[in-house]
Amino acid sequence: MKSQRAELVAETAITLLAERGMRGLTHRAVDETAGLPPGSTSNLARTRSALLELTLERLTELEVAAFEEIFGAAGADAPDGPD
Repeated sequence: MKSQRAELVAETAITLLAERGMRGLTHRAVDETAGLPPGSTSNLARTRSALLELTLERLTELEVAAFEEIFGAAGADAPDGPD
């Protein structure tokens, strides 16, 4: 993620999407929920599309980290493939 603030915005957006759905995801709602000054989210992601892109980037990072945690250690011991 680009910065800690971008990570906070993206994770707050994930929470809002889960709780309120797409209609509940606004720049203002992210600012209020994250406790950021008004306009902070708009500075990071000017449009709703950009906010969704930032959110998807963070979701991808979280999924990759979870995958590596689950399969990373096992991957070293796993066979190469079918014989």
